[in-house]
Order: sequence, then structure tokens, then C-alpha cells
Amino acid sequence: MSGYGAVVVGAGPAGALSALLLARSGVRTLLVEKASFPRYKVCGCCLAPTGQRVLERSGIQQILEGTATIDRLEVRHRVGRVSTVVPAYRVLTRETLDARLVELAQRVGVEARFGAGARVLPSGVVEVGDEVVRAGVVLCADGIGGSSLRGWDRFGWNVREASRVGVGCVIDDGGNAARDAVTMGVGAGGYCGVAPLGDGRSVLAAAIDTAAVRAHGALGAVGRVLEDTGMDAQIPAGTLVGVPTLTRTRSSIEAGAGDGGRIFVIGDGVGYIEPFTGEGMSWALRSAEMVRDRVLASLERSYVEGSWTRDMRRVLGREKAACRAVTAVLRRPRLTALCARAAGWSPALAGFAARRVVAA
Repeated sequence: MSGYGAVVVGAGPAGALSALLLARSGVRTLLVEKASFPRYKVCGCCLAPTGQRVLERSGIQQILEGTATIDRLEVRHRVGRVSTVVPAYRVLTRETLDARLVELAQRVGVEARFGAGARVLPSGVVEVGDEVVRAGVVLCADGIGGSSLRGWDRFGWNVREASRVGVGCVIDDGGNAARDAVTMGVGAGGYCGVAPLGDGRSVLAAAIDTAAVRAHGALGAVGRVLEDTGMDAQIPAGTLVGVPTLTRTRSSIEAGAGDGGRIFVIGDGVGYIEPFTGEGMSWALRSAEMVRDRVLASLERSYVEGSWTRDMRRVLGREKAACRAVTAVLRRPRLTALCARAAGWSPALAGFAARRVVAA
């Protein structure tokens, strides 16, 4: 049985960055990913300023070199369009971001295994494919669709009623979407965003009502939003990829395991909401940055029970509040239309609101 200071399950932004930071701190770290890289992930692909600052504090901001910068948001609704300046996003696919993070993690000594599923057992050991490994700390960063904690009742999901599902793809033809902005269309049954990648392609991501997906299929449901908002992005058949219902939380995000070991949940696996404001990757990176000291304390047997849960509720709970408020408005068509009209009447007010809501 192999032994590690930390085993990280999931090589997305949270998992890859946490593995990197732990290895830098002298922790023998194994990073496990069930997919083979490179791989596509549904994501809006817009890294907000908060996430950029995490990379800067970690000394790895160079991974954003060559990526597009977008500092304008255009929201389209059936009553019209609103355009406003927002804090600058960097636009890059998860395929690119994750691969660059993993490469840097491997450079500092992280052992990475791809194409191997992982399951965390109550004893604290982790089944990695056909092998069993032991770790002082296990970080579960396999997202809302992950299965590493299957069988643990305490880590069960609480899914919000009427939660929307996420779908997305990379497209060659963004149609009439702005080439210098993130274009968000809010229409029948959900909303859809298109962001230019800087190489002629665009990324499309949408949050759609489950009823619309059942009635029209994923492609048809997204098409209705695009038509309703005057967007004509071209989605080739068979390219849309889906993810589970979005708005959800876990009953618990930490637990003791085995002989003094601990399990921490990080990234999207902590809990997720519809990220209209484009903060999903930033939340994941923030959790990776924050968990480092908790892992080190756990390995030194000085961890204070429940402190990770309190950290997440205090910091990320506050940062997600604005996104929850925006999502609540978007589910009310009349209120959305009123806000759109108000923003059209006062561009200065719209800009102020965007800077307050969008992750600055």
C-alpha cells in the first residue's frame, strides 16, 4: 500500500492548484484524475479578477499568457440590450487552464495519474483503479458529478428544487455575439453566454430549465434561448455536453477518517450555484488556496475540527451572495425585463451595478 501526505481527487482548477501548493510545502502529493488529458469540461471559461489574483499570489500568473482579455458585458433580453464595462476577465478553456496547472504541479513534484477513478473509503484509504493508497489527508475536488465519496451519507447532496442543468461546447461560429465582450442572452427557460477565445472560436455555456430540456432536448432548449434573445450562434449537432443540476450543497464538506486522517471537499464539490456572474473557476481556485493551511495543520495534528466548514461559509458564502441574488432575478422574467430597462435608462448605474456584482 503506497503512502502519501495528501491524495487529491480531481485535476480541475481546485485539485490541480491545491496539489501544487501542497507539494511546494513539502507534502508528498498524489493527484488522481479519472479522465485522460486534455479533456473538455462544461464551463463559461471566464476567469474573473478574484481568480486571477489567486494565481498571482501563487506566483503562477504566467499560465494566463496568450489568453484573451474581456472587459465588457453585453446582456440581451427580449426587451433589448444592455452593454457595460466590467472588471477584466481572462478567457480560456478548462482544457487549457487545467492542463497548464497540472503541468506546473508535476514540475514541483506532484505525482499525477490519469484515466483512473478514485473512491474514498471510511478507513481513510483511497482506491485508485486497482491500487489502494493511504494518505494523511484526502482532498475531494471531483466536482458536482464526482463519485469519489459515493457511499458516504454525510457527504450527500442537497439539490435545490427546480435547479437548472448546465450545458456547453466550443463553437467555431459565434454568430452575432460580440467579439469584444461576453454576450449573455436571458430568454425562455434559461440563459446562455458566448465568450470569444481569441483564436476565432467561442465558448458557449448555458443554464437551462430541466423542463425545457425534457420538452425540446438540450440543443432545442438552448436554441430557444438564442432565438428569444436574437442571438444566432451556430451549435453543431452532437457537440453539447451536459452536467448535473447546478444549484446544490453538501450536507458536510469535511470528516475525520482512519488513524487521524481527514477528508476535505474543495472546489465545485463544496456546493454550486448557477454562475451567471462568471465566478465558478475563481471559487474553485480560492478554495484550493484556502485549504492549504488546513491540510498542513491536519498533518501536524493541530487542525481544529470544523474550521474548514466555517472558512467556506464565511468567505465563499459571502462571495456567492451576489450571484444568488442575480440568479433569483433571472428566474423572474418581469423583474429581469424591468432591470434591463432600468439599465438601458442609466448606463452609469448599470456599470456601477456590474462592478459590484461581477467578481472584482
